[in-house]
Amino acid sequence: MSDESTLSRIKTYAISLAVFLAFVAFSVLLIVGAVKIGEKVLPWLTLVSILALGFNILILGPMALMRSTRGWAGLGFFISSYVFGLTGWFMGLLLTWMLWGGFAVFIGLFLMGIGVVPIAMGATLFKHMWAELGLLVLAVVLTFGLRILGMTLAENEEKRLNSMDAELSGTQKKSTKWHYFWLYLLLAMFLVWMASFLFNLVSHLAFSGTDSWPMPGIVIPVFFIFTIAADWNAVLVREPHSEKSFERKQRRFSLITGTLFGLVGIASVLGGKWEGHRREEAQRIDSFIAQITPFAEIGNKVSAIKSRDFISIKDYLEAYGEIESLLPEWKRRLDNVTKGIGEIRGYKLDARTSSIVAEYAAALEIGRKELSLTEKEIDTIKQMSMLPESKRVTLWEDKFKPLLHEEDTLATEADVIRKQLSTLSAGASSTQK
Repeated sequence: MSDESTLSRIKTYAISLAVFLAFVAFSVLLIVGAVKIGEKVLPWLTLVSILALGFNILILGPMALMRSTRGWAGLGFFISSYVFGLTGWFMGLLLTWMLWGGFAVFIGLFLMGIGVVPIAMGATLFKHMWAELGLLVLAVVLTFGLRILGMTLAENEEKRLNSMDAELSGTQKKSTKWHYFWLYLLLAMFLVWMASFLFNLVSHLAFSGTDSWPMPGIVIPVFFIFTIAADWNAVLVREPHSEKSFERKQRRFSLITGTLFGLVGIASVLGGKWEGHRREEAQRIDSFIAQITPFAEIGNKVSAIKSRDFISIKDYLEAYGEIESLLPEWKRRLDNVTKGIGEIRGYKLDARTSSIVAEYAAALEIGRKELSLTEKEIDTIKQMSMLPESKRVTLWEDKFKPLLHEEDTLATEADVIRKQLSTLSAGASSTQK
């Protein structure tokens, strides 16, 4: 009996230990996974939060001032509060992880999940990170402030609609067909403006090299808001909210409008992000190609010097003395181009651009070999100058002439690469046109 009791206790302890270890493993996976996700999504959430803040100020703010669109403004404030809340949560998670480690994140996550934000506030306060603390406070204020504001506006709009329904009961209903037509038309035009605005804004934010960027006039949305608000108010006056058919019609219109705004907004942000990265990548490639020009200029100078007519050893010494003075600059520019190619290869390039970069890399390798050959030629010329006339010919045939043959081979290879680059660049230009 005692053995059975002992085995039972051992099983209980083993199960308890397994459950504890499973809980610890799950917690570690949850924390590490949340941190990894946060590192990926926080830049995007920050961008969306900036856009949402601008939308709240420029679009929802004027809508909240007009009686007929306060309900929509309230809905927009309420939805955007979750954007700021999610951004603040991931910001708090990452700051807690970086400043106080995984145990603090564990404590924060198990305080209803939101504890990472106040813990991050405490961490940034103790570390005197005032900018990060300010952003966390701002995220909390926007989250709860906009949520309360949105709910208040929605409740007031519901009361207003009920009051209008009571006034309209028993009166003759007027047609709203043309009002809906104008609403859809104005909303379509506003969507075009919004898509252009978001696309250009996100493209500018993603492309750090642009000082000025096109943006549609800010007066346009104000015009659309007031016009749409007037039309929507006319619809509400003619369609009592108390009648189920009108309520379903208005909700269908709101659902279609909200879906279109969401889809167009997401597509514009993604498209602008892609366009900004594409422009940034193109700028870096252009910068890399610009580095090749001075490198090629050095090579052309060396080739021009080597193509002179040499009669005596003195001519060789003078010519290769000039070349030797160019070697430090030649090496420096060669290193710059090598570094540029290394950076370019880290980008996501299309097939044609990758081929162009590969050809430039091959040309760079030829330039490196030519530099090495030139250094050997300089050393050989110096050795020849110290020999009597009778032995110079032997040294020329044994050492210098083979170097010239290697140089001719490199020149042939360089001509092939130059033609391939010309073809690829011409194809890229025609594709862009």
